[in-house]
Amino acid sequence: MILFLKKTNTNNNININKKLSTMGVKIDTMLNNLTSSNNNIMNILDSNGLTNSIFCYHSALSISGNCRMCLVEVANRPKPIVACTAMYEPSLYVNEKSPYTKKAQEHVIEFLLLNHPLDCPICDQGGECDLQENAFKKGSDKSRFIFNKRGVNNSYLSPVIQTAFTRCIHCTRCVRFDNEVSRNGLLGMLGRSNSATIGTYSNKIKKVSNINSNIVALCPVGWINKK
Repeated sequence: MILFLKKTNTNNNININKKLSTMGVKIDTMLNNLTSSNNNIMNILDSNGLTNSIFCYHSALSISGNCRMCLVEVANRPKPIVACTAMYEPSLYVNEKSPYTKKAQEHVIEFLLLNHPLDCPICDQGGECDLQENAFKKGSDKSRFIFNKRGVNNSYLSPVIQTAFTRCIHCTRCVRFDNEVSRNGLLGMLGRSNSATIGTYSNKIKKVSNINSNIVALCPVGWINKK
């Protein structure tokens, strides 16, 4: 995903970064009992009550960083960085509430809603959907998207779950859970760009795990539900 976030010129960028070093939070003062060498910015912010918006990140799974919702502004950096993949660095100043950070997250929400259906009233996740909540809090009140949304056909994944593929935002939580926890290796990201979808490499389910239905609780949207 490419974000086109425009700043005025080089001189203004330098001034913005200088101001950020005084209004941002110094990571060194937020470590508490955490080990600096093994922690990313997301964990450090979360341990200090400065929770950031997330879709793909989960503490029990490997880090993918593909939703880009946890972008934060960092002093002396030309662009916002992904907090879940950026590791601790000494004397790092982070501003998770700056106007630039909020604008970056607003653009991410806009990208995620490009092909997401407007079926919140009938969605199984309605009222407890992370995308719905973040779109309300950090999204824009208008859309620039004037084309038809992409449609994706549902497919059979398991006898215990049902799918609604048009709602998927490709956070890959289900894929990582299937590979790392249940160790089935059945799910994967198929295709690229606008044709990307979650699916299996084979039309037949060769192995069904007793804990496969747990991916329903992991999903931040309502694309996968219990039967």
